[in-house]
Amino acid sequence: LMERQDAVATSTRAAREYVRYRDTETEKLQLLYTYLLERFSYRPGITTTPVYSFLCEGVAGSEGCAKSLQIICDEMELECRTVEGSRGGEPYFWNIVCVDGVYCHADLLRSLLEGRDSLTLYQDSAMTDYYWDAGQYPACP
Repeated sequence: LMERQDAVATSTRAAREYVRYRDTETEKLQLLYTYLLERFSYRPGITTTPVYSFLCEGVAGSEGCAKSLQIICDEMELECRTVEGSRGGEPYFWNIVCVDGVYCHADLLRSLLEGRDSLTLYQDSAMTDYYWDAGQYPACP
């Protein structure tokens, strides 16, 4: 367990270093996405160690993606919240990030598995297939 914890810490520190010279939060977040995209050819999966499996093995489930993004954003001092809700009627995790003063939804798993070149950020109105307790999280106008 300690080895896995050390591997996750090493990965998050490396991500922080990778983006440290970017000026804006938008630039940092998008470069972070590039960093993650280049690490693995991610494959979907659910494990008992979601963060470790995502950051160290390339196994991508919504929980591992969202919690990993949360940890890395915390390292970068970027405001981020992990949202637990549903997508398409199934339990699902994603994030709400504050980027340059604006709150946005970020679904890291969706962006990775759809092969996007950048992390797509969404407003509340675009989250049509998602459900969450909106009163518990900042609005994303």
